[in-house]
Amino acid sequence: MEYHQCTYCSSCASQTLSVSPQLELIAKEILVPLLAVFHQFVGKAVANHDSADLETEKAILTICKCLHFAV
Repeated sequence: MEYHQCTYCSSCASQTLSVSPQLELIAKEILVPLLAVFHQFVGKAVANHDSADLETEKAILTICKCLHFAV
């Protein structure tokens, strides 16, 4: 079988990808809540774009690192 990299092609679209129950649980229990918190902090940072809030920036950086290592 020949492997290739693509963003979305017809041969890849016809394949059904299965996700293990463990990965589904990680996504449901960790990633989804973490993304919700991330979006709250980004919204706060965007709302206060005139003043740099160091604590918010640190929180966003920490959440980004958590997302990176969780994936």
